[in-house]
Amino acid sequence: MNKKSIIFIAAISVACVAVVGVLFLRASTSIKYKQNFYRLYIDHTPIMISSIALNKNLSLAGCDREHIYLSDVNVPAHVLIKNWKLETVKEVLIDLNGGVLVGKTTVKVDSPYFFVADSGKPMVYRGLVSDWKARPFLTSQMFFSDYLPLSGNRIVINTEAANRQDSVFRRMLGIIKIDSPHVNLNPRLLKGQLDEHYSTMGRLSYSKEQHKVIFTYLYRNEIVLMDTNLNLLERKYTIDTITKIKVKPIMVNDSTTTLASPPGVVNFQTTSAGGIHFVNSDLMGNEDREKFDRSSVIDFYSLEPFKYRGSFYIPDNGSKLDQFMVNGDRIVATFNGFLVTYSISPTKI
Repeated sequence: MNKKSIIFIAAISVACVAVVGVLFLRASTSIKYKQNFYRLYIDHTPIMISSIALNKNLSLAGCDREHIYLSDVNVPAHVLIKNWKLETVKEVLIDLNGGVLVGKTTVKVDSPYFFVADSGKPMVYRGLVSDWKARPFLTSQMFFSDYLPLSGNRIVINTEAANRQDSVFRRMLGIIKIDSPHVNLNPRLLKGQLDEHYSTMGRLSYSKEQHKVIFTYLYRNEIVLMDTNLNLLERKYTIDTITKIKVKPIMVNDSTTTLASPPGVVNFQTTSAGGIHFVNSDLMGNEDREKFDRSSVIDFYSLEPFKYRGSFYIPDNGSKLDQFMVNGDRIVATFNGFLVTYSISPTKI
């Protein structure tokens, strides 16, 4: 085969992957699956506190009782701080003490600490929100796609690594901490179905009240509950009926996998607060179609014991919900170009 033929075939392969990717993204945000399950809607809708237009480069980095922290994906060291009325309190530029961010960077705030993860090194910085001076937390040889602070000395990571038994790369959860051993992976927590990549995608959250790490699968109704050392406590399920991932992975080449059909997202976003696990579900149950299409559904579960408690709507703000966090009786959410805060009744949750 001559050089021109090789280049042509490579170009066609890249184009096919790009087309599938575009279809994947468009379909994943538009397809809604109606399932045979019932939600118990509480007699309460979150009451809006404030709403403002938001630069689409900004995303939620954290919140506490007084403040909401927003990070800039284009200027990762820039953090915008607002109160719950969405008035700007302060803008800060994180001091990295000469450090240089080279890869995709994620800022997460767990007051009084903040963390900056640089996927390009990989490197994690840590500092206090009182002065926004970041210093190296730990230089790890472990690349990871997501992380979540558990304390000032420990974070949980979502990574892909080779299993020692069969050398197959799998998604797994791990702990990075100051004390030795600095990195500890648990390859037994996440269970693949059709593959070891798409079928193990999910969201991390942490309940400070119960000291529980929660992993909620993206494409099926399973939830993994762990302690802060990532010891398995129990496996539970959301109220919907999707127990098997509805995607078909295909190999593009020896190192690239894509999807032959759009996925059915089950649990889009999650957060935990006050001993309650909140899940933004993408599946329609017994709802009215019109109301479901113009709202984002939040299902909530108690963690001790794990039990479905009820559901409520967050009205769409020009688009479906992108991110949300809960602190006490308040919710902060981002939509496509908007930041909105709400109050909720603690007696209803």
